[in-house]
Amino acid sequence: MDNCFTPVPIPSRHRQHDVAQKVRWYSWSCASVRLIEKNLNRILALPRPGCISVRGCDPYSSSYSYRFSALPVPLADFSLEMADALLRTRAGRDMKFFAGMLDPPVSSLVLHKCFALIRAGVARIYGDGRAALHAPVQTRRVDDGFPLHSDLFLTDRLLLIFDDVSKGNSGKALFLSRESFDAAVKCNPQMPFVTRKKLRGLWRGPVRKDSFDESFNTIYSSDDPWAASLVHTMNKNCWQIKLHRGEGYLLNDRQWLHGRTPVNGRVSEARFRRLVYGPIAAHR
Repeated sequence: MDNCFTPVPIPSRHRQHDVAQKVRWYSWSCASVRLIEKNLNRILALPRPGCISVRGCDPYSSSYSYRFSALPVPLADFSLEMADALLRTRAGRDMKFFAGMLDPPVSSLVLHKCFALIRAGVARIYGDGRAALHAPVQTRRVDDGFPLHSDLFLTDRLLLIFDDVSKGNSGKALFLSRESFDAAVKCNPQMPFVTRKKLRGLWRGPVRKDSFDESFNTIYSSDDPWAASLVHTMNKNCWQIKLHRGEGYLLNDRQWLHGRTPVNGRVSEARFRRLVYGPIAAHR
């Protein structure tokens, strides 16, 4: 299979939205749909994927997955073919938006299982469990949003598809390019040079350990006089768009910061399905 995704028109609900017009939209390719349909009964017969801890990915090491060696041959082939097509999908400076990713034959459960199968396939291709995580979502009774951040896993590609999303305009997705972030850092005269260098190194250098906490705590340090100004500039320049069920995005986590506005109501573990994947430093 050559392509995992194919370009599609901007969904009608977003056609007048300036952010939606800045990126290209995609959905499953015909080849992906055919492959899913061919294996649909086998996928449905699988138990829900278990949640494992991947050695070397601490402190955020949880992932849904299947044990590749235990998969029946057709599903092992499926996981490798889908993983290979996904790995060949570019995720550079340009972000991709998605629509229709939960249209039949794909349901919430099928997408969940497919992501776990793809995760197992990516890990098999690289011979390294750290190369992909189908990371779980924490449930929350009250959600205050998530400030702009980069996950800074060992891998740099982030595929996220929304599922159980809130109604209305709450829970908008936030995006800030690294160029805009760099500009916000550069125009902040109070930030010490050593802090600028640290942030630059986190995004530009190879990540050899999960660095989310280090970057997040540096940006949102309430003890530093420059932090409020930096956050204000970031929020002023970010993109905002409400993405709905079956919509999502693929981005390079080193090129884009992302987040969300507060959500009205509870956030479930099915709010979205995400897959972080790609070669780690040792495979580049």
